[in-house]
Amino acid sequence: MKHSLFAGSLCVAGILIPQVSCTGEKKARTDTERPNIIFILADDMGYGDLSCYGNEYVQTPNIDRLAETGTRFNQCYAGSGISSPSRCALMTGRNTGNTRIRDNMCTAGGIAGIKVNPNGDSTIVRRANLLPQDTTIATVLSAAGYRTCLVNKWHLDGYDKGASPNHRGFDEFYGWTISTVHSNSPYYYPYYRFHGDTLINIPENADGRHGIHNNDLSTNDAIAFIRRNRHNPFFLYLAYDAPHEPYNIDQTAWYDGQETWTPDTKRYASLITHMDAAIGRLLDELERLDLRKNTLIIFASDN
Repeated sequence: MKHSLFAGSLCVAGILIPQVSCTGEKKARTDTERPNIIFILADDMGYGDLSCYGNEYVQTPNIDRLAETGTRFNQCYAGSGISSPSRCALMTGRNTGNTRIRDNMCTAGGIAGIKVNPNGDSTIVRRANLLPQDTTIATVLSAAGYRTCLVNKWHLDGYDKGASPNHRGFDEFYGWTISTVHSNSPYYYPYYRFHGDTLINIPENADGRHGIHNNDLSTNDAIAFIRRNRHNPFFLYLAYDAPHEPYNIDQTAWYDGQETWTPDTKRYASLITHMDAAIGRLLDELERLDLRKNTLIIFASDN
C-alpha cells in the first residue's frame, strides 16, 4: 500500500513494504527495510500557489499527484519566515529560539562577507553558520547507514567556506553556497556550481547564455545521485531555488495567454510549474528504477 503526507506546502509519499513470512505469506511492514528518503523544498512559495490547495491558475500536476495519493496537512508551521533560520530548524530539528542561525543576517557574531542584492549592488553583512558540533539530519541518517546528498541550496554556511553541507553531515553536495558569492550567478542560469569542495563550470550557461535552468540542473544532479545509489538506502535533500526572486525563466508559455498578468507574475507562476515538471521527471525516474514503492517523498516550502 502507498500513502503520502502533504502538510500546508508539505507532502510525504510513503509506503508499507511487503514482507514474506516463512510460510510464503506476504505481510505489510514498515520497519524491517530502510526506505529511501527524498525531501524536496521550494523557496518562498506559499501554500496557496498550489492547485491542490485551491489555486485556479498555477499548474502543478505532479505535486497535485503527490497530494492526491497521500495526505495533506492544513495546519503547519515553518521554522521561520525567512530562509536561513527556517532551513536551520529543518536540518537540526530545533525550534528557531534554539537554532544556531536565527536570521539571515546578524548584528554580532558570525562572519562578515559580501551580500549581492537583486539590483546588482553589494553590501557588507554578517551571517552565522552551522558549526561542526551541530547535529544535522544528515549526520543522523549517515550514522544509520544512509548515503546522504544535498542538491542546490544550503544557506547555512554563512561566510565560512568550511561550513558547506559536505562538512556538516552530507556525503555529497551539488549546488551553491553563500560563502562563494558567484557560485549561483546569474540566478537560475548559473555558470559556476560546487561539486563537493570543487567549483565547476556549467558550459551551457557560459558567456551569459541561458542554456540550462537551475531547476533542470538540480534535477539532473538529483537523478544522477539516485541512479548511483539505487541499491543502497539514501537520503536526498533537493532544495530548489524556485520560485524565489529574481524571477528568471525564459519559458513562460504556460501563462502567455494571461494577458492581464504582469511579466513578473507570469514568470513567478512559470517557475513553479517548471519546478513541478522537474519533480515529475524525478518521480518518473523512481518508477523506472523500481524505487518508488520504497521511497518516502516529502515536499515543502521553506516559509
